[in-house]
Amino acid sequence: MPRTAVVSLQETFHNSLGMIVQCIDVCPEHLWLKQFGGWPVWQHIYHALSAVDFFVMQEGDSPTQALFSHAVSSLSEVSSGTPTREELKKTATEVKGAADRYFAGLTDASLKEKNEGLSSRMPQPATHASTAAMLTAHTLYHLGSCDAALREHGLRGVF
Repeated sequence: MPRTAVVSLQETFHNSLGMIVQCIDVCPEHLWLKQFGGWPVWQHIYHALSAVDFFVMQEGDSPTQALFSHAVSSLSEVSSGTPTREELKKTATEVKGAADRYFAGLTDASLKEKNEGLSSRMPQPATHASTAAMLTAHTLYHLGSCDAALREHGLRGVF
């Protein structure tokens, strides 16, 4: 079965995830803990990473990580703790693996099919194509918050 579209969607996600990792590397300590949009920069990154499970987990799958509570990962509360950059980079590697396993199970033809796992967690059904789009868009949205924090302080962004 052809996988041209699937591979393209997967590469787009990899690009967005790569920029998140780059942000982990370049964000100075004084911004790492500073709140933008209600949460510290690191928590935007953690949220973007932990949300990968939300998009790609299927029935019977286990979450790939859990450094913090669901309330912290879902941006329902500001964390009292702070992860190390190494912990977040390890999380990025783990969720990339989860996303890659998800993409590996898709073909171009299956993109139009319902994603049962995500659909069970959303108020409306989602196809595999919309899942891939939301996965990348969500990652880039939170990367934008982090990038704005960098630029607002006179630093070069990662975009």
